[in-house]
This record gives sequence, C-alpha cells and structure tokens, in this order.
Amino acid sequence: MKLSHLLLEAVCLIENENESLNCRCGGNQRLSLQCFCDSDNNLFVCEFLGLKKARATIAVTDKKGYVVNANEFSGDFSLSPAEYEINEKQWVEKCAEVIENL
Repeated sequence: MKLSHLLLEAVCLIENENESLNCRCGGNQRLSLQCFCDSDNNLFVCEFLGLKKARATIAVTDKKGYVVNANEFSGDFSLSPAEYEINEKQWVEKCAEVIENL
C-alpha cells in the first residue's frame, strides 16, 4: 500500500446561527476531519466547507489532524505570474531541503 497526503486549504462558510445548526462544527468554524464525515463517520463533505489547493504549504498537525504550525508561500502580488512561479518554486526547493535535512 502506498501512503499519500493531500493538503487543502479550507474555510468554513457559515454566515449565521441558523446555518450552524446543520454543521458538525456547531458554528465555531473549527475545521477538522469531522467536516468530511457524517454522524455515522461515513465520507461526507459539509455543505459549508470551501476548499482550494494549498500548492506551497507546509503544515504540522497534532494527532487529531489540527494544524499546530504552518508556513506557506504567499509571494508578492506585484510580481508577474511567471516571476511569482519562479519565486514559489525557489521557496518550495528551500523547504524541501530543510525537510530532507531533518
């Protein structure tokens, strides 16, 4: 069996108390694996969970999967798309080197 990881950036989209009644986080917007499980722990994605790729993010989690520390490349928004991609690639290479030397 091959182990793989998927890192996503997520946001709780609850805007009012009525919506929070239908959410596993109860409206506290504390994201967790429960955002992907129904009450019987079957695979389910909460209707209030917004997801996107976390292309250049490093995260350390606790045993429950909560992020306890993270670092990400945010770049400079004045850069052209090509310059941004070059800087992002350099950041990822530096982080890979740090991880390799742990």
